[in-house]
Amino acid sequence: MAASFVHQILDGCKNDLSVPAIMNHIVFPSTSQTNGSSKIGDAILQSCLSHVLAIPTRSAKLHLLQVLNQVDSPMKIKMLSPLLQSLTTLLKTSGLQETVISESLKIVTCIIQTYTVSASRFLFESKGKTYFKDFLALFQLDGTPAHNKIAIAALNQLSNSWLQGVPDKNQNLLLSSLMSAAISGNHIITKKVKSILQNITIKVDFFITEIKSTLEKLSLDDEKRKEQEGDDDEDDEIISNVAKKVKLDTDTNSDAVVNVQDRLIFVLEILQTQTSLLHADKLISTLFLVLAMSSNTHHTLTTKSFEYIKQLATSALLNIFESVEVMIIASPSFPDSFFFSPPFLFYY
Repeated sequence: MAASFVHQILDGCKNDLSVPAIMNHIVFPSTSQTNGSSKIGDAILQSCLSHVLAIPTRSAKLHLLQVLNQVDSPMKIKMLSPLLQSLTTLLKTSGLQETVISESLKIVTCIIQTYTVSASRFLFESKGKTYFKDFLALFQLDGTPAHNKIAIAALNQLSNSWLQGVPDKNQNLLLSSLMSAAISGNHIITKKVKSILQNITIKVDFFITEIKSTLEKLSLDDEKRKEQEGDDDEDDEIISNVAKKVKLDTDTNSDAVVNVQDRLIFVLEILQTQTSLLHADKLISTLFLVLAMSSNTHHTLTTKSFEYIKQLATSALLNIFESVEVMIIASPSFPDSFFFSPPFLFYY
């Protein structure tokens, strides 16, 4: 019965009949509810999606996907995942015809739109990282216009409610992927990512990990360069000490194509927007490491870059000290003598 109904839908598509509203309100009245959707609706949806995968022509795939556009179901993400991966791989191929690129991008955009708030939340919580990693892969840019458009389509899905549905254990992976996209993508992507990150609350541990990661890369790069140049002056000791203090336990594969110093600048810029950051004092030692790096005149950063980084780090420290001062005023028992005593400042 489901297969027969799908054939009727396909005939309607050929005749340019408008059927999305009928599909949504009559055939799939409960499919948008991720728990307990009707068996008939599931069967019809599964048959429709099977046709999407089996139809050889891209224009037909696109038309049927548009018919199913208003249907909100995790099944769409699960069944269309192989098609999404194959098309994103195809778009990395050079020399493709414009029609192939255009139709493939439209199909990819339709599939990305299946990552709705409810469907994504259901899959991310129940299926672990499987489909979450598929979504993160959309931000792994190769510099081509097609992949920039894919990243923009994925960013358009990231409303505040969508982000709140991402499990805590995956939050840092998502934020790291977004920052990588912001650095390696075009100005539109950078602007979109910055807008998203400025309007969400980011945990202090993420900033600590990101900053330490970039500092370690800069330190190691500097030490390598100095070894090649045979420069053994006293500044080597500063860089070496910073490198030793920085400890990183994170996956850096997503950062392979990004400019490290630009990433550090971007992270510090986003930090400036986090006016209500909890436990911000945990960042103090990390920000002093940034100042130590930016104050060394022999590092690999340009003069303009390290001066700007120094300004951002200093501004962040001042903001933290101001917030601590407010806490002291609000709570006289707060141990302010610890934060502002000479031993504390000398330690950093």
